[in-house]
Amino acid sequence: MSLYDSFVSWYSGTPTQAEQDAGQAAANQRYAATVQEQVDLGNLDPQAGANLIAAQDAVKADNQAAGFTQGAVEGLQQGIHNIISAPGKAASAVGKDFFGSIPWWVYGLAGVALFLWMGGATLLKGWFARA
Repeated sequence: MSLYDSFVSWYSGTPTQAEQDAGQAAANQRYAATVQEQVDLGNLDPQAGANLIAAQDAVKADNQAAGFTQGAVEGLQQGIHNIISAPGKAASAVGKDFFGSIPWWVYGLAGVALFLWMGGATLLKGWFARA
């Protein structure tokens, strides 16, 4: 039993994989004995009993450590994605609410005003003089 399996068992409150496998094997033996008893009593066809035992032997306990690891990795990936995408979502929401409420023509007037304030009038004066 590895340290990781012990940690998962302690953290999740489930038995370790070795304990689960031992429990499954014991349950399979009890099931096989019950089926054989029914075959011996004549309540069950021997072929059907063999099929039932084979089907029960095919049942395996899930690996809790693998499931725990998969869940932890998926949660970590989702958390990282949320952290990385949060600033963009916040800026998008602010921009959409604030800038989306201003009419388009106000942006045009602000652009013209900025152009003139930054010295665009002198450029236009020279341009009109050449024409």
